[in-house]
Amino acid sequence: MNHEVTVYSKPDCPLCDKAIELLEQHQRRVGFELVVVDITQDDELFNRYCFDIPVVLVDGEPKLQGIIDKQSLKRMFGNIRKRRK
Repeated sequence: MNHEVTVYSKPDCPLCDKAIELLEQHQRRVGFELVVVDITQDDELFNRYCFDIPVVLVDGEPKLQGIIDKQSLKRMFGNIRKRRK
């Protein structure tokens, strides 16, 4: 089963850029569909997440937000693999 990982982001957001870069690195190893959503294009998403970005969702479920590093992504993907078994 391939998962869809969505990142809520916006332009000029260094934390978002770093999260996307780290996710792209994991994508090559783990294999999942990565979708980047610019919240400035959707008023509802902007109002809901403007202070929380980046926000990472897996299959539509929020998993991480704010400062995202390699360790938090490893934990997130480790938990996904455990549920898959």
